[in-house]
Amino acid sequence: MCVQVCPVGIDIRDGLQYQCIGCAACIDACDEIMDKMGYPRGLIRYTTEGALEHEYPESDIKKRLKRPRVAGYGAVLLVVIIAFLVGLSTRKMVEVDILKDRGVMVRENSKGWLENAYNLRIINNSENEQVMTAAVKGFEEIALTGLPEGGVKIAPRQTLTIPVQVSTIPEYADKGSHPIEFTFTYRETGKADGKPTILEEEATFIGE
Repeated sequence: MCVQVCPVGIDIRDGLQYQCIGCAACIDACDEIMDKMGYPRGLIRYTTEGALEHEYPESDIKKRLKRPRVAGYGAVLLVVIIAFLVGLSTRKMVEVDILKDRGVMVRENSKGWLENAYNLRIINNSENEQVMTAAVKGFEEIALTGLPEGGVKIAPRQTLTIPVQVSTIPEYADKGSHPIEFTFTYRETGKADGKPTILEEEATFIGE
């Protein structure tokens, strides 16, 4: 009977097997047969190897769960679960990495402004399409180009890499590096009245 009720078709009489899913259907079937035949229950049961080897009585199994080592394992597992839940709740729906284009450190554009090139690596971690706009600050006169008008649409679970350019008047960016800051604003597509989320990321502008 215990073999017939097993959903994965194993014979528990051959011992514990990796296919076992722990449903306990064989235990219930065995106890039912033992009751009908007038035998004590427990021919198939949950126990430990130590109890089977008569190292301690089965009545002490619950007492042994109160050992410091078991409590330590439980505490570690609890910490891992809490850390996972905290990480899940604080994870950003959209992430942006700003990568400086090392091929061209600085150049002059058609307006005569100094220009740096960057690659924006945008990651949509959500299950919904997001639309993102961007701005940059750091100089009195500064411009960001390369993004489509109306923002970038990122499909669910998609990663995009978009080249952009930041430019400024030469007088503002003398030789060396200068800190600038990108501001990204995103919201779920179709929810124009929803509250947007703002991300701020620092970068470096190289002057001539």
